[in-house]
Amino acid sequence: MAAKIADSTRPTFYLDQSTLCEAFLAVSLPGSRRASDPAYRRLLPCIERVATNANLCLSIIHLLELAAWSDIAAADGIATWLDALPVVWMQKVDTILSDEAEYWLKASIGLSPPPVQPFAPSMWGVFERWTPAESAIAIEHSSVPGAVQIFREMNHTGGSDLSRAAAQVFRADRQRFGHWSDTQKMERFEYNWRVDLRKLAREVHRTLESRGDAEYNASGRTSGDVMESFVEFVESSATALPARKVMRVFTQGFADVAARRTEGSRQDRELASSVNDGQHAALGVYCDVFTCDQLTSRMLGDIRTQLGRQRQLSAGDIGSPEMFVETLLRTLP
Repeated sequence: MAAKIADSTRPTFYLDQSTLCEAFLAVSLPGSRRASDPAYRRLLPCIERVATNANLCLSIIHLLELAAWSDIAAADGIATWLDALPVVWMQKVDTILSDEAEYWLKASIGLSPPPVQPFAPSMWGVFERWTPAESAIAIEHSSVPGAVQIFREMNHTGGSDLSRAAAQVFRADRQRFGHWSDTQKMERFEYNWRVDLRKLAREVHRTLESRGDAEYNASGRTSGDVMESFVEFVESSATALPARKVMRVFTQGFADVAARRTEGSRQDRELASSVNDGQHAALGVYCDVFTCDQLTSRMLGDIRTQLGRQRQLSAGDIGSPEMFVETLLRTLP
């Protein structure tokens, strides 16, 4: 089915891979080893109603995760189901991070730029540049199952390699500064955040200048001017840079958890999806309803509510699949 353009008058739902899969498998594979809790059976027709009557949002991350499944039949079944729904596609995370940086830099100097557009016109529309060969492949694989097939042939690991590498870096970092007090660690964390914001302001300033952005260039601001004003603005505005703030909080939570887990242990292997989970969360902050697993929810804490969004929904936080489904159903149109 063709992609759906986001309807700004209706709520937006970004359901994580687990929620989508549990709903599908509970109905499609009842009684099998892959079947999920029967409570999720009520959810599948409601997800389909969201797609039709509101905005069911998906991202390329969903497809990359399906491509990494070892159970190809189940992954393809889910992909075929999603392909039949009128879904709204999210932009890539790096696109949203770039767009919101430009928006908030301009806002910090008193300009009124158009709002960030987190939704893409189509599944493949999230990619900005195509070679003729890539365009031919995209046309040939224009469906969700086709895209999953492409990513599967690329031998995508679902982000697990990146997650393991990040966990190793975080453990080494914690060991290096293990003698620091919590206050010292937080002070360094805040210092690094301000440094990153200054770097970001400088990069965006150069981008806008080189692009010849008339409105921005007319402001006459220098790189030094915008760096300090941008940092002050972001720190004083609760809703500025939402995706970047979510990524920041999630990364800190991921680092704290990884440092407490032994490399190679069962608990460590639970972190294999963390890089993708963080990207899902960054995209989900632009949607009204966002679901995730309990570990991701703990890493996020209250950041969504601090940014003016409804808190994330997690079966582990809520208590049981039955209560999770009941809570999620109450949010549906």
